[in-house]
Amino acid sequence: MARTANHLSHGGTRKQPGAEWEIEKQYLKPYHAASYKTNEALVYSVRKDNSISFKGNFYSLPLGTYTGKGCQVRLVPEDGKLQIYDSKGALLCTHDQSPGKGQKIINNDHKREKSPGIKTLMVQVCTHLENPEQGQSFLEGIRTEKPRYLRDQVLLLKQTIELHPREIISRALTYCCTHQLYSAVDLKSIAGHFNRQQTSPDAKGIQMNPLTGAMPGEAFIQPATSSIADYDIF
Repeated sequence: MARTANHLSHGGTRKQPGAEWEIEKQYLKPYHAASYKTNEALVYSVRKDNSISFKGNFYSLPLGTYTGKGCQVRLVPEDGKLQIYDSKGALLCTHDQSPGKGQKIINNDHKREKSPGIKTLMVQVCTHLENPEQGQSFLEGIRTEKPRYLRDQVLLLKQTIELHPREIISRALTYCCTHQLYSAVDLKSIAGHFNRQQTSPDAKGIQMNPLTGAMPGEAFIQPATSSIADYDIF
């Protein structure tokens, strides 16, 4: 506060820092570091990937814990353990606290969908297929690759089944499973392509991409031609 500038008027506030300090310091209180008891719950925000960041490490939470912006859980660190509760006080999971930094402590069981509602929905949808086991295999592939969107994918599969004949859906499922296309969006596009082929059996031409409906580049290639002037006429 002894620097020359602290005795000059600030260009914005028109106040002198030195003079303001004399006014403000009488209201200041001694600083005491914050502390908490280990048996007290700490509130932490849930990340979109169903995890929390605690003391430089990331800890997994059960699938579906994240419900949107502002979602929080309560932590109770005690005896080397980290107990995590939801907003209603129900225990979600327990982790061993990591002594390091930048670690990801993941319980693989947290990646599994345990809601009885989604399981029932999956079974109900697959009963409408010619090969329910194939449908289950397709949905398991979606569960592995897109666990956060499983319910939306199952509902889209249900809509697609209602739009097309069973044999069309079976062909589309076989194509998706063979090419490992675990997406209900891709299945819908492929089923639509097969359905158009069936309704126009006499149409022949170059095969279009079943996912986008786009023509391949070969369809637009023009064959080379020669000019009659290049030849001698006798």
